[in-house]
Amino acid sequence: MPHKKIVCLLYFVLYMGSCFAAEPLQNYGWQLFSADRKGVMKNLELAKQHGVTEIRLSHGIIINIDTINNNADRAELINEICNFCDENNMQTYVWAKELNIGEAKMTQDLDPKGGGKKMWDERKEAYDKAFKTCPKLDGIVLQFGSCPTEIWNVLPVTWYNLTTMPADRLVLAINQVQEICEKYNKKIDIRTFNHSPLEQSHMVKTLKKVNGYRAMVKEVPQDWQLYYPFNNIIGDSGKNDCTVEFDLSAEYWGKNKIPFIMTDYLSWRMREFSKRGISGVVIRIERSGNVLDSINKLNVYSMTRLVNDADTDPDIIMDDWLLKEYNIQPGTPENKKLKYIYRLSFDICRKMFYVLNQWVLEKSSSIPSSVRSKCLIGKNTPQWDIQYRQDWLKLCFPNETTLNRIWQEKTEAVELAEKALKKLNGLEQALPEKEYKNLKKGFEDLLYYTKVWRSVTDAVFRTKTFKFIKSEKSRAILEGDLEELEKLKNESSSRLNMARPERIEAFCEDLKQHFKHKNKTARPNVNILSNIECSAIGEGKAVVTWKSMQAGASAVEWGTKRPIYNHIINEKTHKRIKHTVTLEGLDSGSRYVFRVVTGKNVSGDYVFVYKTGKHQLLENTINSLTVISVNLPIKGEKITFDIINKYTIIP
Repeated sequence: MPHKKIVCLLYFVLYMGSCFAAEPLQNYGWQLFSADRKGVMKNLELAKQHGVTEIRLSHGIIINIDTINNNADRAELINEICNFCDENNMQTYVWAKELNIGEAKMTQDLDPKGGGKKMWDERKEAYDKAFKTCPKLDGIVLQFGSCPTEIWNVLPVTWYNLTTMPADRLVLAINQVQEICEKYNKKIDIRTFNHSPLEQSHMVKTLKKVNGYRAMVKEVPQDWQLYYPFNNIIGDSGKNDCTVEFDLSAEYWGKNKIPFIMTDYLSWRMREFSKRGISGVVIRIERSGNVLDSINKLNVYSMTRLVNDADTDPDIIMDDWLLKEYNIQPGTPENKKLKYIYRLSFDICRKMFYVLNQWVLEKSSSIPSSVRSKCLIGKNTPQWDIQYRQDWLKLCFPNETTLNRIWQEKTEAVELAEKALKKLNGLEQALPEKEYKNLKKGFEDLLYYTKVWRSVTDAVFRTKTFKFIKSEKSRAILEGDLEELEKLKNESSSRLNMARPERIEAFCEDLKQHFKHKNKTARPNVNILSNIECSAIGEGKAVVTWKSMQAGASAVEWGTKRPIYNHIINEKTHKRIKHTVTLEGLDSGSRYVFRVVTGKNVSGDYVFVYKTGKHQLLENTINSLTVISVNLPIKGEKITFDIINKYTIIP
């Protein structure tokens, strides 16, 4: 029949479009940390299955080239790794931090023809000896940040040091190491890790002065923070190839001890980096445990797929994973539930670990031992994106409105964790028993942690305010935070050490030093906004719904880039607690950010990609899908097929 031919043609066009996929990246590396031989060999076998082309050794295995010379057992392990990689068409790189000349030897003369000659000769000798000991090494990863002596900070105590700019010092170091690497035909990757915009500018200038290397660049400009902007070195590495480094070991997001599915996040980053012409990716898979042994192993599978085609739809990645791992068919209720739960995990963690888009609680994967925050200055986001300065200043000098926003954001994390646990009901038969139990316990732990982090974060920022206002209200709320943490401490014996009892106790004891106790407790009086959802309704429109505890003037603030909300759509009535606002003028394929407002309270942020005309279903944390029927007249009859307007959650 004619209509069948048209339907077949539509699917043929969609299929052909998928055939013109992006070219795979040139290199795909895994970074191994642990020197445990059994674990190393297991990882190498898995790397082979994932099509990995490079193994990078660092941290617990080797951090300086001198390790090979000073540790015979470690040299033997590295040689064994090199042999395995040679037999399986993979290359082996080791980390080499420079200057490794002693702890903070900041007065070192760098002149290679003067006072620095002896030092450089000793460094070359160290590499010479290491390459003889491990002859099958393919290359080194040369790093200058977080080194025993950071070369850009060496003091101008000699004329050479005084007259040599930081970028030229880095070029000098690269050239000195390159001399000995050329002798043994070893490659050099330049790892651009740094701690400040100034240091990053040194790295950019350096890459413009050297050619033929490969830059190894973190996906973000400093440490692993989800709200940091794209690292601007990516796509600006001179005539050197660029490999991007990702942390799938979740160093600051729970170390893979809790659910943290990053498929959509990785897709978003990889699409951008693909446009910038990167040559490859390196992922960290270990940090106090291995992601491949955790409930987050989907993250590694996701990156493997994205390395082969950065444009792969994250929903297709999840569909294929669920089919491969659990024989759960796409489109089934079990499939939709699991994808929904996976995506919830990411939103829960980002709302728990971050505060108004800022990294403030030390390293996040465990609660701070003190209410005195350590990351607001050195790790602040505005130094990398000035548009975050307003929220950052509010956190530096919080008032009651800011405290209410913080409580709202953390309560959203609690609500989403409760929602995930509820959604898990009924999935016992769809998953292997062990997998189901791990997933359930993961979200039970996550719910517990969201409650801990809510009281901890409130206490940290309320204490900042309390120092100035000394209000009875804030004192009572601080008492409430203490009471809640004491209760949670008693429940933590079977939990992970992210919030172990002694850590909670230390925080509580520190908090008690900041105010007098009257045993009168209270909780923040916030008009909590909940059940925030977004649904497509076609024709470039989406409807946002939510509930508030109290009625009030309501609106949706939205835009295309966090933290800018340059569109405001007001709700027509102020008398409801159930709210509905329609967004219009949405472009297919564009990424949008929104938050909801009722009265004086503002929700945390939500992100979606608006897509139309796709044949694959996609669900996420904040949306339900609308299927639109389109009738086409064909010789007097009508046919109907589905066009799906869908969203992808991308933080």
